[in-house]
Amino acid sequence: MIELVTEGKPGKSVDPSTAANLEARARYAKLHLKVLRLIIRHRNGAHIKGEKIGELYSIHPRVVAEIVGHLRRSGFCVCSGDEGYCYADTLEQWMEDLEKEKGRGISILGRVSESRENTVNTPEIFDEPQSEKAA
Repeated sequence: MIELVTEGKPGKSVDPSTAANLEARARYAKLHLKVLRLIIRHRNGAHIKGEKIGELYSIHPRVVAEIVGHLRRSGFCVCSGDEGYCYADTLEQWMEDLEKEKGRGISILGRVSESRENTVNTPEIFDEPQSEKAA
């Protein structure tokens, strides 16, 4: 599924495999290419913020993040951080960025696990009083 962008905001998801969506798929691919070309120009310590990319192409920053995620999964060496996005100058820089991402993922899994554990240990908050069950 891909998400169409309308008026600079995330839009509805569509199935990219249908012929009816060929034009949307072409726009989506062109947008990916534009974002990739812009990020590739940001090397040697230069970064560009997702908000700035969004402004340049009239898209929501969340859509920028989704595009960057797709580019990364496709093998493009797009680094991300507090400073914004840049294209890796070296394989070492790319591997460091991937390790940062791995650390974020582990951190998220830890928070999910903690939340699950705390929920399991306090099931009474979901119990309805006996009088309400009978009603």
